[in-house]
Amino acid sequence: MPIKAILNRVQKFKSFVHGRTRWVEDALAPTRDVSYQTKFYCPSFCMIQGYDYMNKAQIEQSKEKLNRLAWLLDNTFRIPGTQMRFGLDGLIGLIPGIGDAAGAVISSHILTQAAQMGVPKSILLKMAFNIGLDALLGIIPVFGDVSDFMWKANHRNVQLLNDYLEQPKKTVTHSRFFVGIMGFVVFCGVAFVSMLGFLLMRWLWLSVEGN
Repeated sequence: MPIKAILNRVQKFKSFVHGRTRWVEDALAPTRDVSYQTKFYCPSFCMIQGYDYMNKAQIEQSKEKLNRLAWLLDNTFRIPGTQMRFGLDGLIGLIPGIGDAAGAVISSHILTQAAQMGVPKSILLKMAFNIGLDALLGIIPVFGDVSDFMWKANHRNVQLLNDYLEQPKKTVTHSRFFVGIMGFVVFCGVAFVSMLGFLLMRWLWLSVEGN
């Protein structure tokens, strides 16, 4: 890709990295030094500013660790006589008050590692949704504990990460579609609540005027 084309695509940034080429804007004020590594599994160009991404060997090593972590958190134990499994995350969630919050903090490690691998924002948002929903379900008494058998956020996120590393374009497309759907649902929810509030206020106003 020509340098001019790259500059046109990242003109709002102060620096960029493309392959082994590095450029930093030569402004009047001193610019900070940018340390970088070539971003693995990245799009046609990689934008890095004061942040180091993992290389291929680091990604493979981190991938194995995250797979083991997800297994420990979600699938360590099996209920005798059944195929149902649960992990340390379910046990941590039993701690009153802080269990679900602690589980969400531990689960966020997978999200952080995915970000360092250069995973696109759409996939990170989907991972964050999985963690948030898991924490939200955990708040509900009894049902929250049962949900650990059904909604395994860590396993889902690691599987999503593995899918991205193997089929990046397909996974990104699906994640963007999911984020779009969730955005639409949130918009409709906000619109519904706003309309409901407006109708309630109108009803109260008419009731007062009627008296």
